[in-house]
Amino acid sequence: MQAQSGYARWYSIQEGSGIHLAGNYKEKKVYGSKTGDKSDLKLSHVQTYENNRLVKDMMYTEYPNLMYNMTINYQEDGTAIGMNIEDSSAVTYAFTEAGKLRYYVVDRQSDMHVVYTYNDDGNLIRCKDCLAPFDDHNWCAYYTYIYNEEKQLREIYSYNLEKGAAKESKTMFESDTLVYENDLLTLRWTLNATGEAIQKATYSYDKKGLLIKEHSTQLAPYENPRSYLKTYTYHCNRQLKGLEEAYYTNEKLDGKQVSKYNKKGDKVKQESYRGDAKRTKLYLIKYKG
Repeated sequence: MQAQSGYARWYSIQEGSGIHLAGNYKEKKVYGSKTGDKSDLKLSHVQTYENNRLVKDMMYTEYPNLMYNMTINYQEDGTAIGMNIEDSSAVTYAFTEAGKLRYYVVDRQSDMHVVYTYNDDGNLIRCKDCLAPFDDHNWCAYYTYIYNEEKQLREIYSYNLEKGAAKESKTMFESDTLVYENDLLTLRWTLNATGEAIQKATYSYDKKGLLIKEHSTQLAPYENPRSYLKTYTYHCNRQLKGLEEAYYTNEKLDGKQVSKYNKKGDKVKQESYRGDAKRTKLYLIKYKG
């Protein structure tokens, strides 16, 4: 049983969008095609923002049939409550003073929650994820993050934790060690519970120090190792322009995903392809305000 990798979780909250439920626009609309054909594009997601905060979130199974219809209200104590009009379910969000997500919990099932803990520098040091990452809602994932004197992430430990159990009973299933050169992450090793290296990721940069390639591959004991290669391009203002993610099994291309971004760094297009280059999914994202 394994959940999202500890590094992926850290990146999404620490280096990703940064502030949860935030957007520098008034409206975001996503049009999707589950076949990849442009003629099949349909409205799939609508988000409305006020004062740079998400206030309404509507997702469709297939337009006009709603998957959920969420309204988000912000409280004086700094929390936010999202109410799904479709079934009256709710989720509560809490934030740090810097606007980073501190926790969110599903109100009808309080054991379904995610909790983030930060140090005085605002760096993520622990994460407990009980939103059913594996084994039919019975287990949580628990991550710890360690930094060096330069405040760079150096080690990650990923654990399984039975839901409702004390954190001392957690069992480690994976760990990561990160290596830097000239203050840039260049290498990440992933080890299993016995200390055997099972994955290696390398990072390459341009002369401006911008990440241009990320290559990760599974190692022994995998008989059919999987790998991926991410390639990044940038606008002249250093904002991300394009991201291509290619996925392989035994060095055979399984498929890829291609994303394009505007000069503000907002994603405007996403395409998925099979290994034979047939497009299987297409998303177009439009913004207002």
